[in-house]
Amino acid sequence: MNRQFVSLVGLLTTLTACAQGTFSARNGFIPQGGSAKTYIYSYPWQLLPQATGRVEFIRPEGVTISPGGNLGVPLIADGLFSIDLIVVPDVPPGGTVNLIVRAWDSATGLTFDSATVFGAQAITIVGLGGGSLPPATLEANSNFQGSILVVPEPSSVALGLVGIAALLVAARRAT
Repeated sequence: MNRQFVSLVGLLTTLTACAQGTFSARNGFIPQGGSAKTYIYSYPWQLLPQATGRVEFIRPEGVTISPGGNLGVPLIADGLFSIDLIVVPDVPPGGTVNLIVRAWDSATGLTFDSATVFGAQAITIVGLGGGSLPPATLEANSNFQGSILVVPEPSSVALGLVGIAALLVAARRAT
């Protein structure tokens, strides 16, 4: 009897150590203390289109934990994402995790790293779900406070400004 009890306790301890925290990720809510809904915008403050918008969650060390890997998850509507369940490896239920939410326009690159129009925000999620706990949510369990602005990389903007300046110089010479 004692051997069986010890074996059962050992098995439960092992399973608990291997458990992984979970959360659901949806935006479009008004954060506590905020006044505007949390959307993903493209520059200049237009909702990122559903047709080309992508989002992913990564660990600070760069490991993607979103479904879809580094290709991210498509938006469900302009400026809105919804991922039912994200598993956080090596963080137990009830634990806390620091993550980075990354969004981009896939018309400028298939992945965040290859896109030229992108944005990111660091967040912390507390009280992860898993086991008998329901999944945590961005609205109730995180410091996700604002919208993500997806902007062109600085070199694209600089190149555009150089082009405009060249056109103005050419137009001035022509007159």
